[in-house]
Amino acid sequence: MSGAEHVADQTLPSTLSILPLKNRILLPSSAMKLLLTSPRSVALVDAILSSTSAGSGHHHSLYVGVVPTRRDPRANSNAFAAANGMLDDTDDNEDAPHHAGGDHEDERARLHDVGTAARIVQISRKDSPVRSYTLLLEGRCRFGLDKLTAVHPFIVGEVRQLDAAGGSQGDPEQDDPELAAVAASFKDRARELVDRLERRKGHARRLKSMLESAPAHRLADLFVAAFEDSFDARLELLSTTCPKERMRRALSLVEAHLGQLDVTTDIAKRVEGRLSKTQREYLLRQQMQAIREELGETDGAGGEEDDLDQLQRRLHDAAPPDEVLKQATQELRKLRKMTEQAPAYGSTRSWIECVASLPWSKEAAADAHEVAMVEARAVLDEEHYGLDKVKDRIVEYLAVRRLRPEARPPILCFTGPPGVGKTTLARSIARVLSRPFQRISLGGVRDEADIRGHRRTYIASMPGRLIAGLRRCGVKDPVLLLDELDKMGADSRGDPAAAMLEVLDPEQNHAFTDHYLGVPFDLSRVTFLATANDPRTIPGPLRDRMEMIDVPGYTSEEKHHIAMTHVVPRVLDEHGLLRPKPRLTIPREAVEVVVRSYTREAGVRGLQRCLASLCRAAAVHAAQASDHKAVEGGGGGGVGGVGGVVLASPPQAPVSPAALHPAAAALSRIGPDGVPVVTRELIEKVLGPPRYDGASDDLRSSGLVPGVVAGLSWTAVGGDIMYIEAAVMPGAGSLQLTGQLGDVIKESAHIAMSWAQGGHWPVRGHHGGDGSPGGHGLLRGRNVHIHLPQGAIPKDGPSAGVTMCCALVSLFSGRPVRVDTAMTGEVSLRGLVLPVGGIKEKLIAAHQNGIARVLVPARNLSDVEHEVPESVRAELKIVPCATMADVLENAFEGGYRLAMPSKL
Repeated sequence: MSGAEHVADQTLPSTLSILPLKNRILLPSSAMKLLLTSPRSVALVDAILSSTSAGSGHHHSLYVGVVPTRRDPRANSNAFAAANGMLDDTDDNEDAPHHAGGDHEDERARLHDVGTAARIVQISRKDSPVRSYTLLLEGRCRFGLDKLTAVHPFIVGEVRQLDAAGGSQGDPEQDDPELAAVAASFKDRARELVDRLERRKGHARRLKSMLESAPAHRLADLFVAAFEDSFDARLELLSTTCPKERMRRALSLVEAHLGQLDVTTDIAKRVEGRLSKTQREYLLRQQMQAIREELGETDGAGGEEDDLDQLQRRLHDAAPPDEVLKQATQELRKLRKMTEQAPAYGSTRSWIECVASLPWSKEAAADAHEVAMVEARAVLDEEHYGLDKVKDRIVEYLAVRRLRPEARPPILCFTGPPGVGKTTLARSIARVLSRPFQRISLGGVRDEADIRGHRRTYIASMPGRLIAGLRRCGVKDPVLLLDELDKMGADSRGDPAAAMLEVLDPEQNHAFTDHYLGVPFDLSRVTFLATANDPRTIPGPLRDRMEMIDVPGYTSEEKHHIAMTHVVPRVLDEHGLLRPKPRLTIPREAVEVVVRSYTREAGVRGLQRCLASLCRAAAVHAAQASDHKAVEGGGGGGVGGVGGVVLASPPQAPVSPAALHPAAAALSRIGPDGVPVVTRELIEKVLGPPRYDGASDDLRSSGLVPGVVAGLSWTAVGGDIMYIEAAVMPGAGSLQLTGQLGDVIKESAHIAMSWAQGGHWPVRGHHGGDGSPGGHGLLRGRNVHIHLPQGAIPKDGPSAGVTMCCALVSLFSGRPVRVDTAMTGEVSLRGLVLPVGGIKEKLIAAHQNGIARVLVPARNLSDVEHEVPESVRAELKIVPCATMADVLENAFEGGYRLAMPSKL
């Protein structure tokens, strides 16, 4: 709705509908849009609309009085709510006490004395989600609010006009010379303010034209409405009825704004001056440096070196190659010309510091030619038990380095299961060579930049891991261990294994270029060592650059010796049970129980964790006993002892030993020296029941079922027992394989099935056979299912053919395989037993799992004699087999003769 009627605006009606306005002020000659949602505000607009539609309204029906409310403690929260659309723009609080009581005096006290008569220019209505109105109001003139005549359904008050309406043609102040002079001064200062703000405020040009065309008594209202956001300043101007006084107040506001601009401009000039001063100081410092160089006082006591001088000295002390020194000197010269605020200052200085900190020419004090072979072997024997072949190869490596130090040594890669001492061997080599040792972990590295570094064009770039390791070592010939080399990956950012080709190639690593350095660095003096769990996952070109040294798993005897010599003293010391006095004894018998019944690993990490659990249980009791001793003051009345300390209970709260830890009652055995001793009862209390009682028990528990055979496998963590199960059921003659098998082991299963159908062995037993040779009729009307348990573990490899053949023969003949026998080997279609790898690990696993007899390929017999420890061979019956006839003869109780033996 638009109020378009032409009415006489000189006279304001004596009564007006009142809209209370919170935290905002409408000034004459300005416009404002209000959102009305409260019931009282909506009722006011409804009354205006009904009066105009009925034709009974006069011109004052399109006017409303906008009066600001006085501030109260809720002002800030109401302002926030209104800004976020949670309240309407008026101050109609229906829940306030004065509304409920209809008290005109309370309502009047809430409103200011002066308001603005506003013409309703436009009304918009919205019915969803609640009925509301949006009013566009134009301020016309000031009025004084005398009293309220009604507060319901909306506020109505008696008013008196205080100045001329904005639309009047006459101006009662236009002949006042004082007002004209103040207005002229105001316009000049306002134009200056608008000119200075023209770039900041988009409405500055429009305000210029308004200043030129507006009457003098409206200039103040126009300026404050456009420039001033302060509620108090607007309220003060609204309450000022004298045009000249309003003009003076507006002029003071203009002066205040100009003063703020002057301060801002002055601050900007000061900042610019300080920057200029910094540049002048930099030039002066350069001139002073040139004068000192001319006078020869650069290194004398007369001048103090700055950071760049120290950096230059470090750069020369590092003695890099001439081309590197030349490039670094150029970068340093650029750095001296930069200010510290320059964007490239930090990256340039970091690069120069990296170059200056690298060991370009510094070498270790000792070398391999100073190492005695007897001493080297003694160091290896001291830190490692067993591993004689590995130690012999390391001594050979050191001997060659001693006879010819300038020779390029081979890169040794120690492979084997976790926890067998690969990293410790590398540390021992560094100790023998008397060189710094640095371990570089490559597990999970997928970015080539981790090896070669990041280019300097990138933010926060840094050198690669090799250069960073050399910086930490401080010499150019350290021992660098590339740990977990087989765990590197590749993705879209590159292949780090490809970057390692240059590092490990003696023909290329003398000029290795890191992307961050951008200059070649000589790696030929570095002794590189590597470790890996599974060498098969290392790319072929990278594996070809290294010499693989297999570090096998430990036998039970070796674990016992390592535990008593190294692991037990270390875990006791780590848990505070060794010093200042012994508090726990772990005898050899306890270690044997843990090794036999709680660990089945190639290394000793699981053994160390089990022993640490026992030490923690003892540490709890030792600490609690110390607390009780302190409470009792050393008195008696103990209930037990740990570490020679009486375990006493406080009289106010008796505590039993078992109340603190489930293993408390087991700590009752005290040795002759008064130190508690770990018993089998304590082990079972802390570690639980035995986890392993011999793998053959699983086979025995199956009740000698035909079709179940124990095989031997070789994984990255050592050898293990792998059962193969075969079953037959009615079907169409298909072979089903399960257990997450790889392609190689699937081929072994098909070869075994083809050999079984070859008719070389008699079918007899409870399947109803008549003793005739087996053949293609084996699968007539039935399916065969071969399964390898633990389907969550991927399985692959060429060593399960013999085991699968035995499982099929056992299945179709109805005869179970001996429960004390395990086997390994691959089979051909003609029934020949082929050699396999990992013989040592497999036989150690069989020994640890309680297997008594092992069938191995005859061509692996030399591996058994040279690799398998004597202690394992003494307790295992190792049966070499050349054909499947040999395998079946030894796998079944009483033998098993083929109808047609295999021939070479």
